Amino acid sequence: MRRSSRTDRGQKQGASYSPGLQNNSQKNIRSSHLRPLITEANPHMERPPGEPKTPNHTARRLWRRKMKQAMDQQRDSRMIAARVAMDQLDAMGAAGFDIGVKRFDGTMLLREGWGAKQVLKSLLWLRRENLNRGHIYVRPAGVHGLSLVDDLKADALARMKAEGFEPAAVVETSPGNLQVWLKHGETLDEAASTRAAKLLAQRYGGDPGSADWRHFGRLAGFTNPKPNRRLASGLQPFARLLEATGIVRRRYSSRKSKP
Repeated sequence: MRRSSRTDRGQKQGASYSPGLQNNSQKNIRSSHLRPLITEANPHMERPPGEPKTPNHTARRLWRRKMKQAMDQQRDSRMIAARVAMDQLDAMGAAGFDIGVKRFDGTMLLREGWGAKQVLKSLLWLRRENLNRGHIYVRPAGVHGLSLVDDLKADALARMKAEGFEPAAVVETSPGNLQVWLKHGETLDEAASTRAAKLLAQRYGGDPGSADWRHFGRLAGFTNPKPNRRLASGLQPFARLLEATGIVRRRYSSRKSKP
């Protein structure tokens, strides 16, 4: 009698060989938990109900609203991470995003020009990288109309708002440390965007080393793996989305008030 091969035994036991799902170190994470978020992860998976094949701007917003309502009904950590990440991307309002994953060994993985749905489809991969002490970053793709002010304190944020620079999004990267995204309402070229970021950092005490047009900020919903940010409990802090208004900063006629 022919002995069963290893492949035969795997097939008899119902082993799954779907790309991206086998040998998953997080065995408690199943793709079915994220099915409302997955649109076209592979060509054999059916499209979520109601998603337009070629969505225009209005249809995309309606689809995102339905996805948020579905996620509100499922409160596990995966859905919470997806919800806050979507809210941050919506508030930033860029046409596309670059996602950066900085691994523990210093390797930087870059995914350029992703839409919000592509980020959500890649949530399991981002979570695995984050669990392996990877940093999860985001920035607008290409030239854009946003400025990142990094390493702000609460009093500086309050002063910024009082002076007319209401943030589109505020992310607490660790207790007491804030990253603020300001939306200018118009696209700035590379030089103007860098200059605005530097002036804002200088004015409000942000990190000057993070003040340029292409700097990454943290994506909310993932932990900050920096060893010096570890909490007293021994855990790493989550990047928390404190505000996501998407508001465009007010304009002032006084030249002195402009960054």
